[in-house]
Amino acid sequence: MNTAPNEQKRLAVIGATGHQGSAVVHALRAAGQFFVRALTRHPGTYRGLADEVVVADLNRPDTLQPAFTGAHGISWSPTFGNKAPTSSRRGRQRYSPRKLPA
Repeated sequence: MNTAPNEQKRLAVIGATGHQGSAVVHALRAAGQFFVRALTRHPGTYRGLADEVVVADLNRPDTLQPAFTGAHGISWSPTFGNKAPTSSRRGRQRYSPRKLPA
């Protein structure tokens, strides 16, 4: 199993720049039990607390495998109701948990 440099399990937070995602990053960092990887479409503008920032865009499937590689778990807060973006539905279809790369 791949681990983070400090031997903590790595968790990938999808949407780390959003309201819910940034709160998840903050809570995970405060707990101090995990190495937190923030996934965002624009890593150059990320100003959060994550240990690591990588590009991930559900509309660009080629970014997903590198973003999830080595992650022990994933945090994702999907939009519910009729506001769910089609990119989220496509991402769920392409990257269900049982298809995560090792």
